[in-house]
Amino acid sequence: MIGRPAAEEIHAEDLPQLITAVGRLRSREIEEETVTYRTWRADGAEIWLESVLRTVIHPITGVLDGLVAVSRDVTVRKTLESQLSALARLDGLTGVANRRAFDEAIGREWTRCQLAGAPLSIIMVDVDRFKDFNDRYGHQGGDACLRVVAATVGATIRRAGDLVARYGGEEFAVLLPETDLPGALAVAERLRQEVAALRLPHIAAGPGTAAITVSVGVATMLPAARRGAPGSEVLIEAADRALYEAKQKGRNRVVSAGPIDPLEPVPSA
Repeated sequence: MIGRPAAEEIHAEDLPQLITAVGRLRSREIEEETVTYRTWRADGAEIWLESVLRTVIHPITGVLDGLVAVSRDVTVRKTLESQLSALARLDGLTGVANRRAFDEAIGREWTRCQLAGAPLSIIMVDVDRFKDFNDRYGHQGGDACLRVVAATVGATIRRAGDLVARYGGEEFAVLLPETDLPGALAVAERLRQEVAALRLPHIAAGPGTAAITVSVGVATMLPAARRGAPGSEVLIEAADRALYEAKQKGRNRVVSAGPIDPLEPVPSA
């Protein structure tokens, strides 16, 4: 590091906070500041450093004479924090994202799709007659069923930006950024077929079937058309309404919410 500008050794995303801290120290607003940032070892490996920055005051003139930084490697701590943060966003039973992670993701993707003028789609998936399944096979059987369904739904999602989450109970949500309605319907039908193909025994499923199936609701909106109006909650409501209709029509099917008015949701069609 000797003879090289300090800024060269700091990750570009972390540099602004360090510049701000140094500015406050130089202005004598504060005498000490702690910053955490990424840098690189000589072998090119990225590490995290935590530096305590202190002002050095000339003992005679009393003016700022420089800054001293005492740094320590906190890479292990940051790695553990990252792992804990990831675990906090996973559903403990199924291993897919939890409701908290879904809420964060849909807010983030709504804003991104709004700026990009791109569509945003949601698929709501519910295991048919799951209460009957639990009554027949017990809660351990029900938990195993949810894990298999979650893994199957997750396997149908192929893009890095898509997200599968356990929305609650036996219901799952699939978030599909930059996906129009035909594309979302294709994904929905594929995951419905994949679950049915598992042929998980469910003798309480009712006439005509003896296996686990899912009902699916799909909704798509253009976030850019709803500036200043209620946003993602309307999209979720529309997908939920479509899911309810799929249940009413006999289960084990995909129903679209149909076209959604830019300002008001319309009944499923």
